[in-house]
Amino acid sequence: MRHKRSIPNRGFRVADQIQRDVAELIRDLKDPRVGMVTIHAVEVTADYAHATVFFSVLIGDPHECEAALNEAEALAFLSGISNAQDDEHAGEWIDWAAARLPAEKISSDVWSIAWTWTKKDYKAAGEWLNQAAEGPVKQAVVKAYAEMVAYQDPEVAAQWAVTLPAGKERDRVLKRVRDEWTKKDEAAAAEFARKNGMEE
Repeated sequence: MRHKRSIPNRGFRVADQIQRDVAELIRDLKDPRVGMVTIHAVEVTADYAHATVFFSVLIGDPHECEAALNEAEALAFLSGISNAQDDEHAGEWIDWAAARLPAEKISSDVWSIAWTWTKKDYKAAGEWLNQAAEGPVKQAVVKAYAEMVAYQDPEVAAQWAVTLPAGKERDRVLKRVRDEWTKKDEAAAAEFARKNGMEE
């Protein structure tokens, strides 16, 4: 059996080539929001399966960059946030989306951000809800909040769920709250259902 010899410095050469290729790709970008990007270094794993690129960006005013986003780009950005989930700033991202985009186009992403945020830090999400302005974005957060909190504290979930406007979504959330409450306190759940005109 033949013994493979390792090629000396191959990892350095692969990293160097990746650095040159990435720099060339960035030079070809035609997006005015991307300022001057400097690639500092590239590290490659031993099996060459992954590379880490170290870079810095020199850009102008962040508000100008944000303002340059069109609606489709802003929606894509929001979708990325809902997938990456930055819990520490979830409320700020929801506020940003509400101020920047049509409510009917963001409700599912806002629901997703709120669901994960509530799951990880329901107190912070509840504080945000207490100060949030009424409207469709707040309603999306209330739906996610009530559904998630119902598992832990159905009474609090019920208080938020009843604030939703009448309709199928409200009925669905109320049912979820009732079902979870029944697991903890059948009598309280039955009273909640009765007060809200829900069938048993």
